[in-house]
Amino acid sequence: MSIQPLTPKTVVKTLPEFVICAINNVIQENYQQGYFKVKQDLFVDEILKCAPEELQVTRSMIFEKHWLDFEDIYRKAGWFVNFDKPAYNETYDAFFEFKG
Repeated sequence: MSIQPLTPKTVVKTLPEFVICAINNVIQENYQQGYFKVKQDLFVDEILKCAPEELQVTRSMIFEKHWLDFEDIYRKAGWFVNFDKPAYNETYDAFFEFKG
């Protein structure tokens, strides 16, 4: 058989370039001595700003396409990345935590 099933080691998660650019912009703007937290909405807003107009990107599209699932990509680049969101009985904004 010429086509083999994917394994966890062979799956490559890719994101559009404008999403990586947006994430990099937010990191650059918020980086402080190796540790910082960023609200999820800042990433969403920056992706919307960086997206090409012809794609007509919406907030719901960002979540549907899992464009905020970038933790592993940035971990491989040397960051510690953690995502935290409130449980059903908690009230705070979802955020990403970065350590470099």
